[in-house]
Amino acid sequence: MILRAPQPHQSPRTIALYYELVFDRSVHFGLAAIIIVLILFLSRYPLHLDRNTYVASGFFSAVFLAESVTRLIDTLSPALYANAVDTPEIGVVALAFAVWGVMLRAASTAPVPARVPANPGREAELLRQLDTLNGILNRSVRR
Repeated sequence: MILRAPQPHQSPRTIALYYELVFDRSVHFGLAAIIIVLILFLSRYPLHLDRNTYVASGFFSAVFLAESVTRLIDTLSPALYANAVDTPEIGVVALAFAVWGVMLRAASTAPVPARVPANPGREAELLRQLDTLNGILNRSVRR
């Protein structure tokens, strides 16, 4: 069976496929962990984003985490696959995409208000410093 640890008598192609599957599941689990950490960190900051951005981010995260949980259960099951989890996951992902499409709205065309600088003098000084740093970096790249 392809999902079991490779044996010495198996073909190199089967062994390579096994390690590719292990690598794929590892990358998927690592990305899921990163998504969870990002969600936790970003929930602490007051972001003012468009509604569609929140909807897309939430449903992408839900779909990706559902697939990650399914792969984790597949990896931990004795046969390395679990039809009792794989089949419902297809329905959950399909439902998530359908709800995602329903929740998206047309983008508003309201103009973004211009930001008024709190301290124009200080801001001008910081901009001059940035221009100086840009000049230094440009000269160092040309050398």
